[in-house]
Amino acid sequence: MALATRVLTADGADVSGIDIADGVVTLSAPTSNHELSNLRKVFWPATETATTEQQACATWQDQSSGYVQEGIALRVLDQGGRVRALTVTKNVIYGVQWTFNVHTWDTSLAQPFTPIGQYDLSAVVTANGDYLPFPWRVCARASGDQLTFKVWLPDREAEPAWDDAVHARTTTVPSDYLAAGTAGWYIGHVPAGGTAHYADLGVWAGSLPGT
Repeated sequence: MALATRVLTADGADVSGIDIADGVVTLSAPTSNHELSNLRKVFWPATETATTEQQACATWQDQSSGYVQEGIALRVLDQGGRVRALTVTKNVIYGVQWTFNVHTWDTSLAQPFTPIGQYDLSAVVTANGDYLPFPWRVCARASGDQLTFKVWLPDREAEPAWDDAVHARTTTVPSDYLAAGTAGWYIGHVPAGGTAHYADLGVWAGSLPGT
């Protein structure tokens, strides 16, 4: 599977690698990058067709540090270099990784990201005050003006339903983010020498599974 990528926010000369082999995506940054890099990217299957009804999933296998920010991207649209998207991401600020954030993105703006939701998933990814180890699996879908995502630990529990009160959350998408785009994934803040791996990636367009 060939991947297309776009930068949401650059950070000086920082670069990152997005490579896929045997169904696993390796995300990496050279040691020359900033230790606290603000480089953020989205990526998706290069042959994917733009739709409004879509879903993407990934299993986050590992990360070199909690500063690495994994995520799902929906309705990614490149309008002549202006990139717009919806993302669901693991929070990283202040080390609060049990919070998940939903943002809109528009790279033509001075502040390209706008938060539209923040959700506490500590009941899923923590126990006795400690983070449960990866893998974590995340799926997100867009349908009309609704974005729903769910998080679970695939080696510990069965996949939850989309309306599961513990594992899933839903938010309303602003009216100017209803246009067709591609579904894929997000990666940000990979520090100097850092890595992360995504496995069991999947995207669905038009006809969503489980509906």
